[in-house]
Order: sequence, then structure tokens, then C-alpha cells
Amino acid sequence: MDKEDGGDMGLIELSLWDKLKRIKADKVVGAVEGNFAKLDANGNLVDSGHKDADYEDADATILKEADVVDSLDSTSTTAPLSANQGKVLDGKVNEVKSSLLTTKLAVNELERQAQIGNGATLDFSGIGIVPLDARATGRANPMVEGLTVTNLVNGKGDSLDGWVAPQLALGTGDKEGFFEINSSTAITENYYEVPVISGHVYAVIVEYFADGLADGTLIRVELYDSASNTVRGTFSSMTNATTELTELVSIVTSSGVGNRLRFNRSGFGSITWLKKLRLIDLTAHGLASITASDCAKIFSYFDGTKSIQLPARVRSVSEDESESSTLYIADNVELRSVPAISDKVKVVNGEVVKVQNVATPTTIANLTYFAINTALTNVDRIYFSDMPDAFRTSVFGNYQINGMREFDVDIGAILDDVVNVGGFYTSAIPDERIVFIVGKGTTLESFLASNGSKEVMYRLATPVTTNLTTSGILQAKPNGTVYFEPYYEGSHQTDASSQITLPYEGTIEAVYGYDEDLVEYLLDSSEYSLTDTTLTITGALENEVFFVQMSRSEPLAPEMSVNTLNNEQVIADTSNGKFYKLVPTITDGVLVSQTPVEVV
Repeated sequence: MDKEDGGDMGLIELSLWDKLKRIKADKVVGAVEGNFAKLDANGNLVDSGHKDADYEDADATILKEADVVDSLDSTSTTAPLSANQGKVLDGKVNEVKSSLLTTKLAVNELERQAQIGNGATLDFSGIGIVPLDARATGRANPMVEGLTVTNLVNGKGDSLDGWVAPQLALGTGDKEGFFEINSSTAITENYYEVPVISGHVYAVIVEYFADGLADGTLIRVELYDSASNTVRGTFSSMTNATTELTELVSIVTSSGVGNRLRFNRSGFGSITWLKKLRLIDLTAHGLASITASDCAKIFSYFDGTKSIQLPARVRSVSEDESESSTLYIADNVELRSVPAISDKVKVVNGEVVKVQNVATPTTIANLTYFAINTALTNVDRIYFSDMPDAFRTSVFGNYQINGMREFDVDIGAILDDVVNVGGFYTSAIPDERIVFIVGKGTTLESFLASNGSKEVMYRLATPVTTNLTTSGILQAKPNGTVYFEPYYEGSHQTDASSQITLPYEGTIEAVYGYDEDLVEYLLDSSEYSLTDTTLTITGALENEVFFVQMSRSEPLAPEMSVNTLNNEQVIADTSNGKFYKLVPTITDGVLVSQTPVEVV
């Protein structure tokens, strides 16, 4: 029944309806016009604080889950990358970092190896003197290289033997030991006969001074070929303006074959005095690349052929020279070289040894003749059998023969030229041979008459190692210096003239005598004198014993290297004095442990 029927139900519904009509919604307190309403926690309407303008209209730029990319192969320029792929990228970045670190460590290690040997040790080198740096510590292990060279001229200044020198005289008085060159006349014919080899590098070393006249006179030293009247090389000049004793060191490369070292002049009227003249074929001795300053360090004056000569001492001093240590080598041995290799003194397993790579010299006359070959048009060849203990190969540089050029080819067409006469090469066809290039028709007898006495040195097939007699241990000092010093010490008895003949020339450092109780005492320097190798002890009786220490006068300074520990890589044990490096164990990029390993 509806309300219009007037029934009971209608009355009820009318009553409810009247009630509903009378009910009004609660007002929102603090409402702002245009804002949306919202329910609070109690179900009451409240102002939401937002209106329609606060919200964007729905469009395609709104991020949806389906838009997220979970791979690294998408080409989209707008899609976002998932967090998972961010993790993947982070892993790859770490891999790259690790790879870069590994590469950097490897490069650093290579650089370190190049600079300091195996990391825990250092290598330093020099000529006779080796400076160390701040990293050097521990024991210093020296290695001394052998060297054999020939002075091609008589340059001592005490004779004119070998010289054709109309303007050359020997100095007298305070000029004794000098050659005197008077350039008041032409001096183009003052020369010494030497073989000049095309393409070889030569060094001239000479001490000189002049009268100081300001006439512009220069004394030139030249390599010269008389057959073609051609200068093959001009060394630096000696000027008459030089009044103080000066050392001239000059290097040239010969432009062709020649036969003389000669003096020439520019200007007239001056006198020049020179002494200790040396002409060295650097190429023949494997030294073609050294500098003039190195020549000055290596070569003191000498006649003929010389090698590095022991005994010696190697002395290490601290930076301020307040501390020093010395290694004495007592053996009387030569350290020789050929262009390809040299003898060495070095430390092996804590022992000082000589490694002999070069045989004791022989002469051409002692070689075994094999045959003469006349097949070429312009030259003949004389064959000798190779030495039985020689390094059997035709490789250039394993032989050295004074005054002779070695060729590095075994091709007749190249060698068939008269300019090659006087040279040699080694051949492995058909057997190992030493082959000398001679003029057409040269006989064995005439060849030996001219060349039989020439010294032959060669490389040994098997090196010979010998322990040396030494005393003392060499200690490296940071920023210190290691010196090679020709040295001798030994006991001698005087003769009836109170004299001792020493085995070497040099400078006396100390002389010790012994009293009747055999107590050693030091002689004052006024109690003895030294002339050449004769030591005279004032008032000494015959057969008295004296102990002599002397620095020897030697013509050659050796190339030397020194191996030391690296104080940046090793740690000294505070108890036993040994040195250790720490060897790390790393697992999964984490340092697990470090183990000390002794470095010797």
C-alpha cells in the first residue's frame, strides 16, 4: 500500500518521510569553496584541501608497469630501466673497475720491473763510479765488465817511433813527455801509419796546451788516405789560444779507407805541446755508440793493447762519506772482451767469481793454416781453421784481431775489392774458418811475416767460472756511491839497496813495517819514495818485510753495475739483520694474509 491509499502503512511511511524531510546534512567545518570533501577517520565529512585543478588529466605519459624495461637490449629512448637492470649494470661497472685495476697493476709492475729489476732489488750502472739512489739498502753486489782495447798510435811523448814528423820533436825540461809541434812551417806531413777502416768510429784523446799567440793557429787531427790524397775524418782542433793543459776528446766516423793519423794546421807561428795521445777504433771494440764524455771516463793513457786488470777494490760510501765498506779482490787476472761479449766479475750465490767468456789471447802465427783461395778477381783469401775451443758460429763480433777490420758477410762478390785487403771474416762453409782478405798473389809466408804477431782474441764456446779470492762485504747506502778502484796490497822484502820492486805502478797509500816483536807500525811518507815500480825504504836492511797498500795506475775504467735491495720493497728484520718482502694472499679481492719471504 502506498502512502496515498491512506492505510496504516501509509501512515507509517508518511511519518518516516516527514522525519526524513526534517533531517539535514551536517555542515563541513572550515570548508573551502570548490574543494572536494572527504571522510575523516570517524566517518565525518571534512574538506580534503584539494580541488579539481590540483590533478592532471589522465593521458599516455602516465607510467604503467608494462612500460618498464627489464633488459639491456632495448632501443627505446623514453622507456625506464628496471631496478634489476640497474643491479646488472652495477655489476658490469665493478667488473670494468676490476679489469682496469688489474691492467693498471700490471702496467705498474712492468714499469717497476723496468726500473728496479725484480721489484725487491735495484740495478744501478756507471763507468768506474756508480751512484745509488735513496732506495738502495742491504748488500751491494757489483758486476764488473771486461774490456780490451788497442791504442793505434805511439802517443806517450817519450819517443818518435812510428812517426813521420819533420815538424814534430820531443819536449825537454818542463816539457818532457810532450810532443812539440812547431807550426812556423807547413806540417801536413806529420803522421803515423794506422789502418783507417771505412765506416768505423774513431776516438782521439790527447792532452795539450799552446803558446797562446793570438794568430788564429789551429792544429787539426785528421784521418787521412795518402793514396787518394783524401781526408777521411777531422777531429776537433787544438787552438793556440789554449795555455792551460786541456784534454781534447773527439769522435769521428771515417768516410772511407785510409792509412794515416796526421796533424794539419791553419795559420803559422805557434807552438803546441801535446802528450798522452790515443787513437781508438771504437767500432772494432764494440764501442761505436759511446759518447765523448764516456771515452774520457774509460781511457787513460796506454800503449799497445790493454785489458781491465785486477786486483782491485770496490768501495761503497754513504752520501756524506761518513760510512764506507770495501770488497777486496786479490786475484791478478785480466778481464777481456771481444765486440760480442766480455769477461765478468760478479756475485753468484754470495761468492765473487770470474766468468771467463774470452780466451787467453793467441797470435795469427799460432792459427792452423788451411788453404789459400784465389777464385776472386781482385783479392785472394787465406783460410785458417777455427780455434777448437771457440764459439763455433760465423756471427759477427766473436773474434777481435788488432788492426784488422771484421766483415759481417761471407759473400765473395761483396768482398772482392782491394779496399777490403787487411780485413777478415769468419765462415761456417764448409767448416768453421777464419778467413783473411789479402792482395792477389800473397803467399802464406809473406802474410805471416807482416801479420803473424798480431794478437787474436775470441769467444769461448764454454765459459769458465772461477772463484776469486776476496775479503770484505759491500753494503749499499741510500744516495751513496760505489767506486771501482784498481788496488794492490801485499808483503815484500827489501833487497840490499833497501828497495822493493812492486808488480804495478801507482800511488802508495800506506807502508807498514814490523818491529822485533812483529808488532806492525805505519811508516811516515817521508820514510819511503816510489819511482815507477821501485819503492825505496829509507834505512831499511836487506830482507826486511814491509806491507804495501797502493792504488794502481790503470788505463781503463770498467763498466760496472751494482745490484742492491730496494728499501721500498723490503723490510729489515730488527733481530737477525736479514731483509724480507711481504707476499700477500688475496681471496675474492680480500687480503687474507701476508707472508714474509727473505730477499738475498
